[in-house]
Amino acid sequence: MDSLVIEIHGLTVRYDPKTAASAFAIKEVGLRIGAGEVVGVLGESGSGKSTLAAAIMRLLPSTAECHGQILFENRDLMAMGLDELQRIRGKYISLIPQDPATSLNPVIRIGTQISEVLRAHLQLNHSERKKRVQ
Repeated sequence: MDSLVIEIHGLTVRYDPKTAASAFAIKEVGLRIGAGEVVGVLGESGSGKSTLAAAIMRLLPSTAECHGQILFENRDLMAMGLDELQRIRGKYISLIPQDPATSLNPVIRIGTQISEVLRAHLQLNHSERKKRVQ
């Protein structure tokens, strides 16, 4: 693989590590995704697919303990501060949940919601955003 986009080494996520209910969601995951490559993650319910996606985005709940290395274009996402993560999220890495009811607001038009994402991540004026949304 010439150009790696995502490289994950030994990613382990455990929920509620300080309680008796502690459980590993994923353990020692490794993954390499190259530029232009499409990767699907399959598994039954509860196998850790959503946890893997949330860990890559650094969007795990505060009750999760996460170890390992997640490199995005050779930059360690696990070591990044919130400001640097915000510049990457949405513009370069996005998470699309399987249930749109959890991500879309039913009382706001979809075009408005998409426009807000573009506004947050790209330097576009109103007419440029409108054109991109359409």
